[in-house]
Amino acid sequence: MKKGSKILCPIDFSEGSDYAMICANELAQHLDAEVHCDHVIDPAPFAYAVHGIYVSYETVDANIANIEAHTREEFEKRLKKYELMHLKAEGHFLQGKPDQEIVALADKLEVDYIMITTHGRSGFDALVSGSTCEKIVRLSHVPVITLKHPEHFMGEDAPQLKFERIMCPLDFSDYSKKALDVAVDVCKEFGATLVLAHSFEVVLEYPALKPGSGSEHPQYREEDAVGYLENIAKEITDLPTEVRVVSGRPHQELPLLMKNEDIDLVVMTTHGHRGLSHFLLGSNAERLVRLAPCPVLTVHPDQESKKK
Repeated sequence: MKKGSKILCPIDFSEGSDYAMICANELAQHLDAEVHCDHVIDPAPFAYAVHGIYVSYETVDANIANIEAHTREEFEKRLKKYELMHLKAEGHFLQGKPDQEIVALADKLEVDYIMITTHGRSGFDALVSGSTCEKIVRLSHVPVITLKHPEHFMGEDAPQLKFERIMCPLDFSDYSKKALDVAVDVCKEFGATLVLAHSFEVVLEYPALKPGSGSEHPQYREEDAVGYLENIAKEITDLPTEVRVVSGRPHQELPLLMKNEDIDLVVMTTHGHRGLSHFLLGSNAERLVRLAPCPVLTVHPDQESKKK
């Protein structure tokens, strides 16, 4: 994290986005950064709502214009509310698909981070409804910090951000290591301890299908993982580093590890798949964004090339 950064904080008039604005300003004070906030209105659902009903295009356009005017008024009220809360932000009111417009605005403003809350959907609800937050994580060219909405949030009494223990999950791939430099920088900035983590699954191979093979012993997988992480930790000499290895599916075991280790922030890469590829492959990063008990900072593995 660098001084003089720019932070973009999308808002939707919810308590969750109010919390994100508080956290964005708190981080901005530490980094001497400027904060931008935006609200995106998507007129498409309002047009679809009258599908099959005989109304003129002029009526539809007038209704959308009224909704946009009302939403813009609410956005201005929100900005005044933030000002009274001593929260600084330059506002941007946009129209279109929220995830696309937010990512485009981040590129236009050349921001360094996007900060947003996640609703934590899972299962069928997430599959059908999707999540603007997760789409932004997948599409963004800049790092995205996702926050869990705190329980019993009471305006300015929101929990303060603290980065004392930062986890960087690694999976032996060069993609996952793209987040390591970011994690190290954040640890240095906040004087935090870096926790390198890996979750491995035991693969059962059937001898009838593959001669000479059998079930893989968990001990060897664990030893390989520990050795891999320890070698990386040896290269990081200027900050305290710990190694943690657990057995099981990453999106299930890593959140438990975060909770048990009192992790304050997770830094990891996301593959950035879209369309059918994303549907088939899924994403441990996006699952962890939903399930992690702490903020998650995601970095696209091809961040620099995508920005260019």
